[in-house]
Amino acid sequence: MYAAAIHVYGVGNRVSHNLLYSAPHTAIFFGGNDHVIEFNEIHSVCYESNDAGAIYAGRDWSMRGTVIRNNYLHHISGREGRGCVGVYLDDMYCGTEISGNVFYDVTRAAFIGGGRDNSVLNNIFVDCKPAVHVDARAMGWAKSHTDGWVSEATEKGTHKGIEYQKPPYSTRWPELANILDGDPYAPEGNVVARNVCSGGRWDEFEAKALPLIHFENNLLDEDPRFVDLEAGDFQLRDDSPAYKLGFERIPIEKIGLHESADRASWPVVHAVRPMPTPPPTAPALTRKTFEVYRVHPRTAGIRIDGTLDRAEWPLRERAREMLLMQGISGERARPHSRAWLVYDEDALYVGIYNRVSTEMPLSATNLWGRDDAVEVAFRNPEGGSAAPIIVLRGYPNGHFESSDEAGAPKDTVERALQGVTYAAVATQRGRWTAEWRIPLASLGFDLTRHTRLQFNLSARKSAEPVWVEWQGTAACTWEVRNAGILEFVK
Repeated sequence: MYAAAIHVYGVGNRVSHNLLYSAPHTAIFFGGNDHVIEFNEIHSVCYESNDAGAIYAGRDWSMRGTVIRNNYLHHISGREGRGCVGVYLDDMYCGTEISGNVFYDVTRAAFIGGGRDNSVLNNIFVDCKPAVHVDARAMGWAKSHTDGWVSEATEKGTHKGIEYQKPPYSTRWPELANILDGDPYAPEGNVVARNVCSGGRWDEFEAKALPLIHFENNLLDEDPRFVDLEAGDFQLRDDSPAYKLGFERIPIEKIGLHESADRASWPVVHAVRPMPTPPPTAPALTRKTFEVYRVHPRTAGIRIDGTLDRAEWPLRERAREMLLMQGISGERARPHSRAWLVYDEDALYVGIYNRVSTEMPLSATNLWGRDDAVEVAFRNPEGGSAAPIIVLRGYPNGHFESSDEAGAPKDTVERALQGVTYAAVATQRGRWTAEWRIPLASLGFDLTRHTRLQFNLSARKSAEPVWVEWQGTAACTWEVRNAGILEFVK
């Protein structure tokens, strides 16, 4: 699948005047520094993919300096029309300029996935949904991925082995050399300026990222005065209001292939693939009644070592078993997982048995959404509408974390980890088990006053890949307001 038409690595390469179309995945895949990608026409790509981009790079702080300019990207909507990306700066990719491009009928046309020091300048977006996306994933679900970069930079002064605080990196990109001086997890330094957006939707900005973006002179709610919109001529007329905002004319006439006597034919004939209509969206899952799991007091001591011992857990009591067999929208999902929950006056105990593929090994890292993992999510409904959702995640390698993805305040996220014990064991190929001991105080839960918690338990199985949940939420796995109830039996 990752067989792009063009792969670019190294330093200072140029990709220009190409026609790239009718590809199931990425058109241009790049890494390295100081490349120029310009005057290319790209359409009808990523048609068998969704989490993919026509032009793609990802996961690096130091691969900076590439300029993606004066390209025409159009009719790019992904598999079944469910969406993909035009220019995809994935997972904290930094220091890239997206300028002077024309995007027409592209989902998520310019995408900054948690990166820093990127710029989206002087582009034309027509019927894109949305035109620009910026998120703060390293401050949320992708924090564990960035943790390794921060640790290496702090301990060794390097990033992926590169001495980024020394020339030529420190002199070429001083903002990289000083990345630890601020918050390295925050998507700082991104600029969105002098763009034109017509039709579609302008923005998809995560709340945490929004105050960190510098916006300037974007033309959003005014007729840009195209030369001939109906004919697909997106050049701006001389009287366009965009020019008063500092917009610079894009040399659209130079985009695409050069005429040459060496070609077999001219002009080169190419057709846009029919744009598929997305299948109808399943109706939102709104529960009128909620499944209740009754949590009984533990009857034996539990050692948190990742092994589900029959002397410790009620494994033989089917009525005490929680089945994880629903997908995101409540549909049946396989392979199933099973869980058991008990409590004492101080803590909640959760034991989980996961069946996974026997064809692939368990992932050894800990990135939520990519690797095998389990998640427990809680909310105390007695706290009212503002009560936070607490999210804890654990991985087969023993790593566990508290996440703020559900919007919990920083102090709540940190408190949720206090006193928590977690362990996991791969019992045999195709199976792994995990155990939690979660202090009730870390959840802000008082058994003398409360008997119920909103709750969900989920597992990520990367080989399939599939999410399995106790209760499908038709939303994020942690959306406990549409999941189930834990009732503590006294």
